[in-house]
Amino acid sequence: MAELDGYWVGDYGRHQLAAPPPGHRWVRQEDDRYLLVTAATGIIVDILTR
Repeated sequence: MAELDGYWVGDYGRHQLAAPPPGHRWVRQEDDRYLLVTAATGIIVDILTR
């Protein structure tokens, strides 16, 4: 499993991200990747690169 070394994105609109589905969160990684993860388990559901 990938290490989540970023931080939770609370203001996803500021980062031009769609609202996460219920039970999910966006995590921004140091390399400008955004991971959509399940909040309970941290399992990565989607990855966006910019």
